[in-house]
Amino acid sequence: MTSVLTRVKLARALRRLGLDLSAVADAVADIATSDITSEVVALAQRIGPSTLRTLGALHLASAVLADVDVIVTYDIRLAEAAQSVGLSVAAPSGHR
Repeated sequence: MTSVLTRVKLARALRRLGLDLSAVADAVADIATSDITSEVVALAQRIGPSTLRTLGALHLASAVLADVDVIVTYDIRLAEAAQSVGLSVAAPSGHR
């Protein structure tokens, strides 16, 4: 599961690489997404340390409300905040 923010992040990354945006749909076709609801926004405003950036806070709030066990990120601030609320953190390919 991922936040709908992932679709935007992937699209922006693909555009920077000069790739076709249809790859976004292919990349997330089989992944369930969660919307950014008022509940997500309310939690994102208060979750984690003050150093957690806006998108990280939205991702973390989405993960907490979706009751996931693991969050996948290469963002150190998000990883630390996720661990502080009891989530495991994965960073595939050793990028962390």
